[in-house]
Amino acid sequence: MESDEGAAWRAPEHEVVLGAHDIAMQRELTLRDRIAGLEAENSALRASSALTPTEQLLAEQRLARFLASPSYRLARTLSAPARLLRRRRGGER
Repeated sequence: MESDEGAAWRAPEHEVVLGAHDIAMQRELTLRDRIAGLEAENSALRASSALTPTEQLLAEQRLARFLASPSYRLARTLSAPARLLRRRRGGER
């Protein structure tokens, strides 16, 4: 009898039959890999989009000017009855 120690396994993948447990484990590993990739991407995006202290201060100043503007205050006053009705109906967004 000849030995096939050096021969590679050449069975096509479609001939391999996986059980339900093996398929579930493969799906779980695929999902875990996807989650790890998304977490890494999320961390990278958070780091790249963080404002510098100067940018943060400028954004806060712009927001304060906007909230103090006459047009914003007028719009809040005019929309107050609609907001009150929405809250009473339980449709607060």
